[in-house]
Amino acid sequence: MVVFPGNERGGAATHLLAYAKSVVHARLEGLIQFISLGDGPLLDDLQAVLAQVEIVSGSTGGRIKTLAVKMKQQGRDVLWHAHGPRANFVVFMASRRSRRHFTSTVHSNPLQDFLGSRAKSLLFTRLNLFCLRRTVGVFVGNREFAEYLPSRQAYFVPNAIEPVTGAASRSDARLRLCEDLDIPQESTVIGIVARLDPVKDLRTVIMALPLVAKRLARPVHLVIAGPGAQLQELQRIAIENSVEAFVHFLGFVKETEPLYLAMDAHVLPSKSEGESPFVILEAGNYGVPNLGSDIPGIRNLIVDGQTGWLFPVGDAQALAERLELVLRNPEEAMKCVDAFRQTVLPRFSPAAMLEAYLSGYEAMGFAALQSESEMEPSLQT
Repeated sequence: MVVFPGNERGGAATHLLAYAKSVVHARLEGLIQFISLGDGPLLDDLQAVLAQVEIVSGSTGGRIKTLAVKMKQQGRDVLWHAHGPRANFVVFMASRRSRRHFTSTVHSNPLQDFLGSRAKSLLFTRLNLFCLRRTVGVFVGNREFAEYLPSRQAYFVPNAIEPVTGAASRSDARLRLCEDLDIPQESTVIGIVARLDPVKDLRTVIMALPLVAKRLARPVHLVIAGPGAQLQELQRIAIENSVEAFVHFLGFVKETEPLYLAMDAHVLPSKSEGESPFVILEAGNYGVPNLGSDIPGIRNLIVDGQTGWLFPVGDAQALAERLELVLRNPEEAMKCVDAFRQTVLPRFSPAAMLEAYLSGYEAMGFAALQSESEMEPSLQT
C-alpha cells in the first residue's frame, strides 16, 4: 500500500506518477495500491492514471486513526510504503498502533528537507529520522542518503522517464512564452523548474543573471517555475541585483513541456538532490542543455562537458562563465544534448524503476520477519 500526500509537488510527485504508470503497464494494480493523504495536484494526476486511489482526509490525528484501522483490516502480510516526511509520520504512527510493517522512499537528503525554517529544521528533521529508523528498510533516490540510516537496509530506486515522441514546435513554444511574459522573442531564456526553497539555491542563478547579460551583451531572462515560501526573498535578491525585470516567477506549472521547449538552457543549482533529479532528465528529454551544481546526485547525470556542464555550489561567477559557454556555442551544446539522450536517458526507464521497487519489496519480506526489538531502534540524533 503506497501512501502519499495528495498535495505533493516537484520531483517526488513526478517519481510517484512514473511509478503508478509502471504499475498500470505491468498490470499490478491489484498488488500495489495507492492511498492519498488529502487531495491536491498529485492526487489529481494519479486518479487520471489509476483505476482507483483511496483518499484519507481529515486532521493528522484523524488520518492516523483511519490508517491504523485499515492496516488492521489488511493483515500483517501487507507492507505499507510511505513517501515524504509527512507521510512517514502518519504511516509510522498508524503502524505503531496496528503493529504493522512499513517502508519509505527517501527522495531527498533528510537533513536538508526543512532548511526554510530553523524551528522546523530542528524539530521535523529529528522526527522524520526517528520515523525512518523504524522502517523494515528504506528506498533511496540517492545511495548516499543511506548513510543517514545505518541501522536500516537501503535499496536504491532510480527515477524514470519515457522518451519524448512528437514534441511540439520549439519556435511556437518560444513565441507563446515571450508573448505571455511580454518580452522580445529574440531574448535568451534560461529556465529553472524547482520549488522556491533554500535547498534549491535559486539565489545563485539570480546573482549570475546580470553577469551573463553583460558577457553576452543582450537581454537574458530567467524563468522559474515552481511554488514555495521563498518567493519574497528571491524577489528581493532580484531587485538587489537590478534584474527584477528579467526574472519571472511562474508559480506551479502543471504542463512543463512548453516551458522546456522555450528554454535556451536549463539550470539546477541545488545544494542537495536525489541520485537522478527528474528535472534534469526531463530537460534533456526535451532537448535542452543542462547545467547543474557539482553535487553527487547531479554528477550521476551530468559528465562535465559531455552530457552537460557543472559548476561549484553557490558560485554565481562560475555559473555565468558556464552559461556564456553554452549560449555562445549552440552547436556544442546540442552535441551534449545528443550525448545525454543516448547515454543517460536509457538508464532511467519505467521498467527499471518498477524492478527496483519489486526487488526491494521482496527483500523486505524477509526483513519483516525480524523481531519487534530489531524494528524499534533507540532514538538517535
